Order: sequence, then structure tokens, then C-alpha cells
Amino acid sequence: MTPKLYKEEEELIAKALKHYGEVECWFIDLELAIQQYKIRPQNLWNFDETGFIVGQGKDEAVVTAYPKTSKRVSSLSSRESITVIEGINAEGKIIPPLLIPKGKVHLEEWYRHIKDDDWLVAPALNGFITDKIAFKWLQHFDHFSRPGAFPDWREADDTIPSSPTTKSISPPSTAVKLRRYVNKIEKSIDSIKDILDEVSPGLSRRIKVVNQGSLTLAKLGDLHRESFAKVRDIATRKNQKTTKRQVKASGALYVKDANRLIKRHHDGDLLKIYKSHVVGVPQPMEEVASTEPQNSGFFFDTQGDR
Repeated sequence: MTPKLYKEEEELIAKALKHYGEVECWFIDLELAIQQYKIRPQNLWNFDETGFIVGQGKDEAVVTAYPKTSKRVSSLSSRESITVIEGINAEGKIIPPLLIPKGKVHLEEWYRHIKDDDWLVAPALNGFITDKIAFKWLQHFDHFSRPGAFPDWREADDTIPSSPTTKSISPPSTAVKLRRYVNKIEKSIDSIKDILDEVSPGLSRRIKVVNQGSLTLAKLGDLHRESFAKVRDIATRKNQKTTKRQVKASGALYVKDANRLIKRHHDGDLLKIYKSHVVGVPQPMEEVASTEPQNSGFFFDTQGDR
């Protein structure tokens, strides 16, 4: 680590120690309030607003052997900023985020890369939260924080099956799953360590070394797969043709509702092409699309989902 990084870390520690008493008092008051009002973990929520630049992660420090040759690092970011509001409770359950891109209307381009139907998107002229968007977020939060809004969550079974089934012979697919298997194996080894070492001195230690090596390779494999997926995603986005087509809705819009409107719009275009080129029915000239919002509020479907 370079001296500059050491200095920044020391400044953060000093700043935290300076306000340690205030932070400690705050948590003591919080604990008393939780006990007084009998607040359960599932009802203890924290949500916050943050902004970031699309395509750019957190601040990074690049350490090189020749620090004086270059002080700039290339970036694939488009420099487009976006605001996100996220929420999580003390049990670890999260609220689908609210995205606030900069703009007046919804664009079809936004929904190409969002795969979660319950994410909420609300454009704003300056890309920041407004009173109207804050009210929509409270409605969104109220809906997803109700009892029963989340499916039951149970941790995956970590036991190693002993029966000769497909599950028992399938190797762990990630480093996390491999770690669980290794922990089980090492616990079993520790219980018979004396027997193993008596049969072959140092056998238990060699097994642990092999396990740690396997974990290291698995972690490297996960990193390579993650990097490859990121490069592939970037390349796919660059090859895709961008579109400025608007979604005929305004205000806050769920992803699933936006995709439904987009599909309806595309189906209408296909029908026009069919009538014009196959059936031979002349189509009227389209009017210039208005830039003003067509409707307000949420998009409500007719099935009563929302």
C-alpha cells in the first residue's frame, strides 16, 4: 500500500474516533427505543438516497510500479448520473429500488437492461428526488414492507449427502458452496486427526492444504467469470442500436408495466407493417409525438396486481 493510501486510511480512522462518543450514544438511545416500543427486526427499516455514474463503480486506487508515468485511467462510463433509493430491514430483506434517471419521459432504452419486474422508475428533470417522487416511494415502500410481501427465505442445505444421488456427486458450482463443503470436511478431519496422522504422518495437514488451494482456485474462477460477464455485457450494449422511443406513460412506472406497454407498442407497429405491406391497407400519417406526459401516476394493470 502506498503512503498516500495509508494516510487516507488513517484520516478515516481518526475521523471515526473523533465522533465515537456521539455514535455510541445514538446506538444506546436506539436500543432503548427498540425495547420500549417492542420493535421487531422485520419492522426496523433503513433506506437512503444515493447517486452514481452509470458504468462507474466506487472510488478506486490503482497501484503501479511506475506512478509518475500516468495518472489517468480509462473509463467505459457514459458520465450519465442516476439517483437510486434503496431500503433494507434488520432481517436482511430488501425493498426493490427506485431509480430516478434524468429526463422528462420514460425511454424504451432504459428497460433493455433491467431484469427485475418490481423495480420502480421515475424520471426527473434534474435526476434528483422530488416531493412527488418521494410520495411514490412511500407508496412503493408501504406495499413491499407489508407482512407476506416476501417469500419465505431459507438457507440452502449445507450438509453433504451420503446417498449415491445426482446431488451427492455434483461438484460445488461456486466458491461459496465449496467453502461450505470444505468446512464440513475439515470439521470431520479434526475429529479423526490422530487416526489419520497415525496412518500417514501429516496427512490431515496435507488435506487442509489441498482444500485451501481448491478454494483459492475457485475464487479466482469466480473472478474470471465475473470479469468475462462484465466485458460481454459491455460489448453487447455497444453493439445494440440505441433508441429514443418513448414509453407512453409518465410519473413512476414499474418495470413489468413498462415492458407491457413497450410490447403493446411493438405489436402495434408489426400490425401496421402487416396491413401496409401484406394486406395493402393504406395507413394514415402519424402525428408528431408530444413531449408532454400522456398520463399521470402509476400504471395500473387490469388484473389487480397493483
